[in-house]
Amino acid sequence: MIESSAYALFEQLGSASRIRRILLGMGRKKFGEPTPEEAESLRVINDPDRLERMAEELITAPDWATFLKVR
Repeated sequence: MIESSAYALFEQLGSASRIRRILLGMGRKKFGEPTPEEAESLRVINDPDRLERMAEELITAPDWATFLKVR
């Protein structure tokens, strides 16, 4: 099967969605409930590589604001 660019994008966005849900849950346990703005900032991140970097930084980030600055 030949993957189209649309299919590849769908796969990437699905992966990003799963990572975001995990990060949101872990962040809630560490930092408490995010503000609506913080939750939205996380929701719009679609780059799985950035989300993986954020997962690594979750351990040391002191709060949502610092965590969301990870590029």
